[in-house]
Amino acid sequence: MKQLLPFKILTSETFPRHRIKINWDASERVLPPDLQTRIDNFWATDSAGKPHLFNGELCRLDHWKKQADRLVLHLGRSNYKEQWYSNAFCRELRAQRGDGLLARALGVSAVIVSSDQQIILLKRSTQVGEDPGKFDVWGGHIHPIEHAINGMPDPFCAIATEILEEANLTLSEDEPLTCIGLIETTTTFKPEMIFRVQTQLRANEIFKLANTYRSVEWSTLMSIANRPEPVRQFLNEFGDQTSASAYGVLWLHSELSTEY
Repeated sequence: MKQLLPFKILTSETFPRHRIKINWDASERVLPPDLQTRIDNFWATDSAGKPHLFNGELCRLDHWKKQADRLVLHLGRSNYKEQWYSNAFCRELRAQRGDGLLARALGVSAVIVSSDQQIILLKRSTQVGEDPGKFDVWGGHIHPIEHAINGMPDPFCAIATEILEEANLTLSEDEPLTCIGLIETTTTFKPEMIFRVQTQLRANEIFKLANTYRSVEWSTLMSIANRPEPVRQFLNEFGDQTSASAYGVLWLHSELSTEY
């Protein structure tokens, strides 16, 4: 029986920075008034007493395509309030009008591989809005202002910032981030841009850095060997305790890696 995965691959290929093109629509996204009212009411009720929920601006993946040797991403505006509602009512929204009403906030996630060939994972804290207590990789979302370069939202800036904020790890020019594809979770239809970075630090050095500045995003760190069998074993044993996006990230990294 074929295993049902919590994600689907949109594209899987190595894309260095110069092969990523962003088209940015900065105009306000206008939703049907009745839907906007439902979103506002749901957020007001569900976020009450949850100070960790913050309605920040996000970038929506309107659509994407491969053009020659480049990955072209068309991004527009969204926010966390829309994403929170979309996560809860994704199937209803898709049934009404395809992907047009979904928030589709583009996530960014990274596999961090240490110099001693360990994949560094985290366990999400109970203070986060999505997937509390689950195993995860490093990442977050693209914020249109905070992660902009020359006025354009930049996914590489976004993931480097998330790694710095969550792991206290500043990447050098010798530790380039490379995009290895796009996935979409089958639980919420949320797209995720996947990155990989090989650091010059050993796993214990990364743990030490991260623990020097403890992020509220995670509670525990762990590592697994950067080889196919340990990755498969981890997913088989802890797949139901792993976020859908992280499951896809680890699976895709394992499939595409040529460094084993």
